Amino acid sequence: MMRAGLADSTWIFLGWEGVSAELQGLSLRTFSLQDAGVPYGYSPVLLAHPVLLANEEDKQRLAAFLEATERGFQFAASNPAEAAQILIRASQHPSLASQVGQELATRSQALLSAGGNYLNSSGR
Repeated sequence: MMRAGLADSTWIFLGWEGVSAELQGLSLRTFSLQDAGVPYGYSPVLLAHPVLLANEEDKQRLAAFLEATERGFQFAASNPAEAAQILIRASQHPSLASQVGQELATRSQALLSAGGNYLNSSGR
């Protein structure tokens, strides 16, 4: 829409669309939400239905899932290149099969890991 002149701006995730634009040789003019006084933090949100939390067995499964998710974020933060390869293999998404797609995943992981986007200040 931007290229067609149908929009003046858009909200992108710099860790993916920004890297993609760079790989395509596109110049972006970006601004930070913080510069406009809007707090921002990229954070996935995981939710559970209250019914699942009422059952002790399900509660334990959810706790194990959250622990595994935390370990995955820690691994990705410490091993961005390997995390990118795991993403490429596990997703089996056609867009990541090309050399450009693989470069996108690799650069995105490196950017996210270096920028402290995966973990909080206590490493979690």
